[in-house]
Amino acid sequence: MLFSTYNCVLASVYNYLQGIHKLTPSLEAICYEPSLFALHSIDGIAAIAHPLHIAEQYLARIGAEIVFPSFDGVDEALAYADTHLALKGGLSFSINLRYDVLEPLPFDNDLWHFHWMAASPNTPDGPDLVRSTSVPDAIRGTGRYLMFDQYENEYYRMDEERLRQAIDTPFNYRMNGRFTPFMEIHLTDPAYTMARMEADTDMRSRLASAVAKYPFELNQGIWHACLNGLRRYVTDKPDQGDVYRYMNFAQIIMRCREVVWHYLVREGLGTFEPLRQWRDGWTQYRTVLGITLNRRTADEISRLIDNYEGLIELEQRALTAIVEELAAKQIEVQGGASAWS
Repeated sequence: MLFSTYNCVLASVYNYLQGIHKLTPSLEAICYEPSLFALHSIDGIAAIAHPLHIAEQYLARIGAEIVFPSFDGVDEALAYADTHLALKGGLSFSINLRYDVLEPLPFDNDLWHFHWMAASPNTPDGPDLVRSTSVPDAIRGTGRYLMFDQYENEYYRMDEERLRQAIDTPFNYRMNGRFTPFMEIHLTDPAYTMARMEADTDMRSRLASAVAKYPFELNQGIWHACLNGLRRYVTDKPDQGDVYRYMNFAQIIMRCREVVWHYLVREGLGTFEPLRQWRDGWTQYRTVLGITLNRRTADEISRLIDNYEGLIELEQRALTAIVEELAAKQIEVQGGASAWS
């Protein structure tokens, strides 16, 4: 079954390792890197750290690398996709969301949006469909390409004309003018990679390391600049792109942290108060942000800034308390084991 998560680049890594290389990746192992909680500024708006950096850090640890095969043009790329689908299985492809099937945008947006190609007109029974057991009978879109949106967790169909428009976009010519619409994961030594992945199980330590490297000053500066940047909308109406970036980036920040929240629930911290406060802070911020961007009054914007300027401080305090609680639970478990040994 294909995998969906908060970022399509990381989902691509997971799906390629699992589907093509027949490995068993862990989302926490992929995500729990030093830059997990780092914010990044895109046109003054807070976003997560670039997922490519997170993916590359993980892949370097397990002896793998991201490869973007290059082609002379669309025709050669689609022929390559047929071969890959027939012999190996699905592959990740980068699209301009203006031509998306599920949620098309009214403007161009082609930066790091990777969907998954499960079947083409020439490979209707490719090996990727063996694990695509959740494909419903009725899915959106038309055409003979079967695709999977790795962010929305939904299959769809696309015709070749729309696919050509979606991938023939400036982002896919970013590497010396060569056409690079696909992303693959290559292994130098599959046995080594498997061994590294099997040994990478201590997620508590990995999370503790990411928290210890929490970039408070960086995040605080980016966050305050992001909030204060909203003041310009008191007089200037935000365009569609601005609203999309503010809302989408906030959603991705929240979904990134959901990976940790879900892990902590599995670790028995579902009712831990610092976790609840941290989760509520981000959830409420995104809700209030949507209302504020709609109303655009000075009072609403000032209230948003006043209420959420401390969100980074709350996040760091919560993470520190969570790591301490996990450590205490570990000591308690080890103490119980010693008592019975």
